[in-house]
This record gives sequence, structure tokens and C-alpha cells, in this order.
Amino acid sequence: PTEASDDALLALARHAIGARFDPVHAGYGDAQSGWRPKFPPHAELLWVLEGDDAPADALERARRTLEAMERGGIHDHVVGGFHRYSTDRAWVLPHFEKMLYDNALLGRAYAAAAKRFDAPRLARAARRTFAWIEAALHRPTGGYASSLDADTHGEEGLTITWPAEELRDLLPPDLAAVVFDLAAITVEGNVLDEATRRPTG
Repeated sequence: PTEASDDALLALARHAIGARFDPVHAGYGDAQSGWRPKFPPHAELLWVLEGDDAPADALERARRTLEAMERGGIHDHVVGGFHRYSTDRAWVLPHFEKMLYDNALLGRAYAAAAKRFDAPRLARAARRTFAWIEAALHRPTGGYASSLDADTHGEEGLTITWPAEELRDLLPPDLAAVVFDLAAITVEGNVLDEATRRPTG
């Protein structure tokens, strides 16, 4: 292959990836499927962020995607790390499994983005992701576990989510009011179970 044909292939690949970008909530997917499920796009992000010749629009898509995931429910805001994928377009409701390879690649992508964009919030996401890997997946005998299961006693997200009453008991009243309002928490649950579509924690 010639250098010209390589450049043409790269341009074609960038165009194909860009065409799958969600202009509303960022990330990549299929508009015909309602943009869901939505997986963290490791390869796309790292190709853009670690390359030398990424165009400005590709860099902007990468930045928006990382920021959307960091804000969303796919990101574990309590202990760090990222869940396997989002069951909805807006990154709100995750599939609660956590994978070693997802988090290793996302930590790398957040670190690269933090450096490229001089973005402290993205740097914090990178640090917390790697810290979570060490805390949750590193084994005393050496090596790392490959994942944490989504289910506990047959119920997805049971160890991650809280009943509204339990969360209210954990927080000071003023803070509880703010958290419940921001997260739209109700007694019935503020998210729908992926399989049953019933309200859950």
C-alpha cells in the first residue's frame, strides 16, 4: 500500500466513526437502535487521543464522550471505576458489571485526555479509575481479577444501589434533600431494571 492509500483509509475510518457519534449525549452507536446499549469506545478514544494527527472535530468528540461518561451513571461516583456499558442513550443506567480491561483502557484514555486538554476533572477520573482497579481487583496472591459480577443473589446491581430509605438514613437531612432532587430519587426507584424494566434503586 502507498502512503496515499493509507491516508485515504485513515480518512475513511475517521469518517465512519464520526458518522456513528451521538450528537446529543456523545459516545458512539447506532441511531436506528435508539443509541443503546452504549459501550465505552476505548479503541476510538485511544486512536484519537494518542495519535499525532487527529483532526479537531475528532478530538472534540472524544472530549465530549469522556465528559459524558464521567458525569453519567456508567461511572461509579462512590468508589470509582466504570461499569460495562450503559443501557440507555444518556449514560444514566449502567449494566452493573465492572471489567478489568474496560477500566484499564478507560483509565488510559482519561489520562491521555487530561494531558491533551489540560482537564483536571478528567485527570481525577483517571486517578480514581486506576485506584479502584488496585483496591477492588488486585488479588493478594498476585495478579488481578478480571471482573466484578453485575448480580448479587440473582438481582442486578443489588450491591451498588440503595433503597431510598437507606440512602436517606445515611445522609444529613439537608444533603439528602439535595441528593434526592438532583438524582430524581423516589421510593419506587429512579432507574429501570435492564431486564424487567421495573423501577429499582
